[in-house]
Amino acid sequence: MQAASNAKNTSDYATGSLSYIDTLVGNAITTGMYEIHVETPYMNDEMSTDLIDNYGYNVSKYYDNNNNNFARYLIDWSGPDYIPNILLTYDFGSLLSYSGSGTAVTDTIGNSNSTLHGSPAYSTDNGGYISFVGSSSQYLINNDNLAGYFAGTAPNKSTVISAAMWIYPTGNGVILDETSQNGWHNAVIAMVGGTMKFGFWNGGLSSMTSTISTPLNNWYHVVLTYDGTTMIAYINGAVACTKAVVRITPYNLSPIKPIYYALGLADTTSLGDTTYGDFNLGMFELLDGPLSSREVNNRFQFYRSRFGL
Repeated sequence: MQAASNAKNTSDYATGSLSYIDTLVGNAITTGMYEIHVETPYMNDEMSTDLIDNYGYNVSKYYDNNNNNFARYLIDWSGPDYIPNILLTYDFGSLLSYSGSGTAVTDTIGNSNSTLHGSPAYSTDNGGYISFVGSSSQYLINNDNLAGYFAGTAPNKSTVISAAMWIYPTGNGVILDETSQNGWHNAVIAMVGGTMKFGFWNGGLSSMTSTISTPLNNWYHVVLTYDGTTMIAYINGAVACTKAVVRITPYNLSPIKPIYYALGLADTTSLGDTTYGDFNLGMFELLDGPLSSREVNNRFQFYRSRFGL
């Protein structure tokens, strides 16, 4: 699964040594990852060529849009077997995804960038994160319809899905929301009275409540995954709740509707709290299929040190 060495904390990982980078890649592989990003000065073109010719990796060079002298390298060993596909990745600890200012957030997968609303604050702590304050109506929403990325043909397109994120709740409100921006909308993850709740639409909003306590002002790795029959929520790698549900999606309706994902956006089709969310967001991933418990734990273990766990 996709991950990046923290672009703003590369010095924590890299020494400029090819052998170290090979070890970094090996560690990522063991946790189910298929790519890492390394910035200059810890990589250069000579090392890139060596990694390609002698280590068998794919390496691509990129530049910061605001600074053509600032190079980074994507080291990739992906193959045909990794499932599910990652649809979106927003990482506020990577300059590939967020510059540290402005409203534009880049999807490092390349499917749909997103826009920040309400001017949420940015912090470099924990590698980098955005702070949503509900009273300021702050949120993020992706820019492009994602319906086409789900397999099949409406009204029988796939409904399997996973959302994974690192969040630091500071209050109640909606954390993740599904919306067509055209009449369809429902909360998917929310903090309600200090408790995390999850749900998918099945003609009504079918919800479940975490059995794992999530006190405010702590970092959590939160995952909601759906395999076509059962939704399962994980917190810090452990199962928090499960429920059988037949998920209905806007892109399987007649007429077909688009689908977008918002973080922090208020929604009246709620899990018990309709308000804008209060939380810090470090990372967000959306995938087009279910994650196994092993894959969920891989993600948790790979990033936990960044978030102090």
